[in-house]
Amino acid sequence: MVDSISISLSGLRAQSQKLGTTANNIANVSTAGIVPEEGNTSTVYQGQAIDFRSIQVDGEAAGVLAEAREGAYGYSVTYAPDSPYANADGNIAVPNVDLTTEAVDLMTTELAYKANIAALKTADEMERALLDTLA
Repeated sequence: MVDSISISLSGLRAQSQKLGTTANNIANVSTAGIVPEEGNTSTVYQGQAIDFRSIQVDGEAAGVLAEAREGAYGYSVTYAPDSPYANADGNIAVPNVDLTTEAVDLMTTELAYKANIAALKTADEMERALLDTLA
């Protein structure tokens, strides 16, 4: 049997990873790169997303694991002839990171983090009450 404290801690670790990924997406929203053409690849930032996966031990839920993957953001082509990344037409690639989506991700991460903290505190209180009863 996996204890609730370990499960809550795995949730906290997963949400911390999601927070870092979201912050990275926001920090790189205004970066630029070359527009991919035949023979080259773009240097533009590709946003990331987090997938959560349940951890199983002996068929029982034992926590959660966060796995980063390249998001489905892609890039947009923007006209910026003064940029060092501009091609012959004056176009650059910019990330398609949506700040609204990232803001919602920050809010859901905060709520999930608070829920895991509450579960952790409750488990701690229950264990203390049990020890006080047995003492």
